[in-house]
Amino acid sequence: MSKSGSVKTLVDTFYYPAYGTGTIYENHLQNLEAAGREVATSTFPVKIGHNGRRILWVDLESKGSKAA
Repeated sequence: MSKSGSVKTLVDTFYYPAYGTGTIYENHLQNLEAAGREVATSTFPVKIGHNGRRILWVDLESKGSKAA
């Protein structure tokens, strides 16, 4: 709580874009695609391979499909 007794929220603490945080994610997506990077949307990880320090690969599943 703040000194005035009201609950402090993240909106009070951080700057948010006028049209919401989605604009940040959309901008990152555009930058990655412009750099030739593949971005898998509407997916979620089902298995992550690593060497203890770095992620080496990720198996993804999308709605209606199963990971290979």
